[in-house]
Amino acid sequence: EGGTAVTIYADVPWLEFISQFQAEHGYAPTLREIQRGLVISSTSVVDYWLWRLRREGKLTWELGKRRTIRVLDGTS
Repeated sequence: EGGTAVTIYADVPWLEFISQFQAEHGYAPTLREIQRGLVISSTSVVDYWLWRLRREGKLTWELGKRRTIRVLDGTS
């Protein structure tokens, strides 16, 4: 699992950004909004990290539906 996506973006506040965005706007951010908000190089890096955090049990979303990402309790 690897390379630069792991090392460069390991300290990015992914969960905090998603939680704060949702609190401020009342809905979840899109991949593009996460990319812009966290100044990430591409949406593919965002996608990689969201799947990684999902596998770790830190967030979830409904597959195929927009704006359903949510941070799971006790992880932000």
